[in-house]
Amino acid sequence: QYGDFLNYWIVSDLLQSLALFWEHGDKKLLEQVGINAKDGRENSFAAVVAADACWFGYLTGIRTLSELRDKIQERILTYRKYINLNLPNNQLPASVAESKSVVGDPIARVAEALRTSGVLDADVRVFIRIDQYEQLATLDDDGHQFGLLCQDVTHKALASRDVRVSYRIGTRHYAWPEPPRIFGTRDALENKRDYSIIDIDEKLRRKENARTWIFPEFALDIFQRRLAQTSYAASASNSRVLEHVFRSTLSPEQRAQLYVKNANTRRNFLQPRKGVTPEWRDFLEDIAAKDPLSAKFADAWSRQKDAKKQSVISHVPEEGKYPWDTKLYWKKERTEQALLQIASANKQQLIWSGKEDVLGLSGGNILVFLFICQHIWEAWLRDTRGNNQIDATVLPQISEYVQSQGILEASQEWLKKQPEGIDSMRRRRFLRTIGQYFYRRLTDDLPMSYPGRNGFSLNLEQLEEAPDVHLFLERCASHGDLYDAPHTSKHKGERRRKYYLAPILCPYFKIPYRHTKEPEYVRPEKILEWMESRESAQQIESPQLEMFSTDGII
Repeated sequence: QYGDFLNYWIVSDLLQSLALFWEHGDKKLLEQVGINAKDGRENSFAAVVAADACWFGYLTGIRTLSELRDKIQERILTYRKYINLNLPNNQLPASVAESKSVVGDPIARVAEALRTSGVLDADVRVFIRIDQYEQLATLDDDGHQFGLLCQDVTHKALASRDVRVSYRIGTRHYAWPEPPRIFGTRDALENKRDYSIIDIDEKLRRKENARTWIFPEFALDIFQRRLAQTSYAASASNSRVLEHVFRSTLSPEQRAQLYVKNANTRRNFLQPRKGVTPEWRDFLEDIAAKDPLSAKFADAWSRQKDAKKQSVISHVPEEGKYPWDTKLYWKKERTEQALLQIASANKQQLIWSGKEDVLGLSGGNILVFLFICQHIWEAWLRDTRGNNQIDATVLPQISEYVQSQGILEASQEWLKKQPEGIDSMRRRRFLRTIGQYFYRRLTDDLPMSYPGRNGFSLNLEQLEEAPDVHLFLERCASHGDLYDAPHTSKHKGERRRKYYLAPILCPYFKIPYRHTKEPEYVRPEKILEWMESRESAQQIESPQLEMFSTDGII
């Protein structure tokens, strides 16, 4: 019955799409897409469809397109009454029960009839989109697998590989079964033969070469389309509208200065260590007064040198010739960790702001991008509440403090969404455990000797020998909890895979979302330990960020 319902539903939607073209499309548009104007041939098409044996006589007597659409809607309404127990004795009428169609067959025949009757040009392709496929699995209840059977029936339509019609199924990673079974058989759909997977997340995710990243243009287009429906429509065509609203991301030096607000706190992040010379201590304090970030680099550099030589650094370098400034990659790899340690030592929330952070935290996911924008906008509305001087037609420039508050709230709410999908509570505990682990490792590592500890890497051979861990990590990745990718190992010939928290979760755990250094190498046993940990019930204390408005601190 589900397959029959699906046939009628899709054919109804196909005819509705044609009606929209005929109603709103001008002649030039219709010619471009290969749809011919209504001139009577649509009724000939309806008669051909109705006479086809695939309907088992249900459409007998239909002569016009209007009659065809009405009859199809009648069938759909009957199924809805059946599902809602609104039929006598909860039985389908004999006219329906005795004319069930084969899934996919009527759809292909309607597509063929559209071309042969001249409604569509002969070379026009018909695409059928089945969205929210993952919702079918939610139909399983009380031990029944009705939802899975519905998926299997859908697969049967794909298995026909009928050239008259093409299917596109929209679903989330975790919902596509492996293998995708075909209803009524022991067979399954074969990848690259019956279907091909197009991973939108992978296509929109940022690669090492930023020039190939297409997500920023996509996000800009969506942002402009949303603006076009508001009082800010005049700004929608501005190609730099994201930079205008969110501004540029603050430089590391600017963020460090904001984390160290006054002279009394400038020494907090320079924790004295045993044996440091007075000259070096004075040097660190002097440079911290002017450039806290450089002072943090100096402290970490000296700690690394001391660890290697088992001696204390006493020589104070000349200004402008600092050795850590000449090591560009050394600094780049440790910048985010240094800022984290400065903010943590001064009990400051990390600042997330600017176009780069908004796009980076979105992780190539347009839903997350819109989610972040929504929360930033809500924070801005709160910040400007009562300000009567704001022009509702002039697009605002939102301060970094307001953006940070909005982004932090978005991150917190995204984590609350975690009890969704398979193994949800276990996944949530796991995320809390590794988030806290990464935070402690990055803040406790004062020499900054391993700045890649915001992710982990696993040997694939070891992972395949731990199927429970492997399945769990795949589940986390498919639900969007983790970002995973192949990892080029530092050990020749070794196959590895690396995993990071989804960027949107990083503000909650106060860890960097940028990956500038190789992640930590771990074994499956460590993952299992994290999976079974109960420590994650304790939440990281997250100091509230001060937001400034025209009326002062709120």
